[in-house]
Amino acid sequence: IVALVMKAHNLDLQGAVDHIADMCRESIESFHAAKAVLPSWGTEIDKDVTMYIKCIEDWMSGSLQWSLFLERYFPPGSEKDGVVTILDRT
Repeated sequence: IVALVMKAHNLDLQGAVDHIADMCRESIESFHAAKAVLPSWGTEIDKDVTMYIKCIEDWMSGSLQWSLFLERYFPPGSEKDGVVTILDRT
């Protein structure tokens, strides 16, 4: 996605990464805003909706946590501090 954003928006590597981070932040904010104004459909459906939303939240945080264990991002011997070095191969 980084390469696509670089080309589509004529950005350098850091600009593309920043743009993608902004997109992610906006999606998260939109999710929380929508969650805050959900109507009630009655006790039983509300319970199911709450469980579904919790699953979506767990999926998103689980995906992030899982990536911290991948050698793709953190080769053996590297610090797992959440900082990923991106190499510019242009």
